[in-house]
Amino acid sequence: MQLKQLARVVVRFNPWQTNGRSAREFLSRCQSPAATASNPDCKVECLVRLQGDPYVIVQYTNQKQERIDTGSKTVAQILAQINAVAEEMTITEMLSKAGVLGKKLDSDWGVQNDVGTSSKTPHE
Repeated sequence: MQLKQLARVVVRFNPWQTNGRSAREFLSRCQSPAATASNPDCKVECLVRLQGDPYVIVQYTNQKQERIDTGSKTVAQILAQINAVAEEMTITEMLSKAGVLGKKLDSDWGVQNDVGTSSKTPHE
């Protein structure tokens, strides 16, 4: 797991409920040596919760924040949702450094698109 685009991760779950399994696994991956080496500045917190469903709050380096309800998700689904946002941020950063972010590109098919914009809708 890469924490490169993450500034803060908060994982909340009840350790005695089975629906917190994916949150616990996600926390374990965030605290692995490889993950912490990818971004030592990312703050990872775990808060025990006695009532309610488990969730993860992710704050990205661009200050966007996302809450992911993890009770019905696998750790792979949680990671995919976070990685989709992180990849888009990385691509936007690369396009900006290359000086083409926001410029128009024409294709051979007669389609014109803005560089760095996405037509995808964010994950729920």
